Amino acid sequence: MSEEFEIGEVQKSMGNVLSIIEKATLDTQITTAKSYPRNISGCLKESIALAILSKEIAESCIYALPQKNNFGKDIFILGPSIRLAEIALTCWGNLRVGSRPVQNDGKTVIAEGVAWDLEKNVGITIQVSKSIVGKNGTYSAHQQNVVISAAAAIARRNAILTVIPKAFINQIYKEAEKVSKGVDKPLGQRVNEAIKYFNMLGITEGGFLDLVNKKSRDEVDEEDMLLFIGIKNAVVDGIITIDSILKTDQGESKNKADALIKSLKGDQK
Repeated sequence: MSEEFEIGEVQKSMGNVLSIIEKATLDTQITTAKSYPRNISGCLKESIALAILSKEIAESCIYALPQKNNFGKDIFILGPSIRLAEIALTCWGNLRVGSRPVQNDGKTVIAEGVAWDLEKNVGITIQVSKSIVGKNGTYSAHQQNVVISAAAAIARRNAILTVIPKAFINQIYKEAEKVSKGVDKPLGQRVNEAIKYFNMLGITEGGFLDLVNKKSRDEVDEEDMLLFIGIKNAVVDGIITIDSILKTDQGESKNKADALIKSLKGDQK
């Protein structure tokens, strides 16, 4: 009885000590942020410089998310990626950011992202939910961990892009978009490579053309290639799954797709 009481008192004391340390750390961060306020024009210049350091980096700043239009058709909307949010976070400075899973009910996982501007005392908490049930039932433990990581990354991105003004983010995105459109290869060659990439995912040429809403490969333009880049990044980052765009149920294609994504992730390290 006495030992249990002593253990409880020790745990309580440890909790108080950690709370004091956390508060002291936070106070120091806020004081530092106030003492060294950001220079917005300098932050923007640095962010753009990083975003367009290479065509590969510029392309990584773009991703696409599936949505339903007014007619119920699946479409993809382009926007700033998690990579762009990370660049903005680093250059904007004086931010406290984090994310964590908060719920898993066996059907859906929920992750929470937090961003707090220590200089302006503006904070935001955003939750993102993702399904963990596919065509073959509930995902395996490994698949669930992948989905949880993706949800946490999206929540962190959304929180960062909410705290940092949209006008700032849009300037970075526009410059990254310009570089991504750079003609390093003829358009026809890039279209052929995009179709080949989707073929490896198990998506036919017709499926690719349907994604960009074109009838033939000759109609594919630079804007469609941006969409391809966005979809590719979203798949590699785990933001969208192969199942959400796969036009075949063949297990072999699915295995090839998983292997391809794994190799791509390895190349990014």
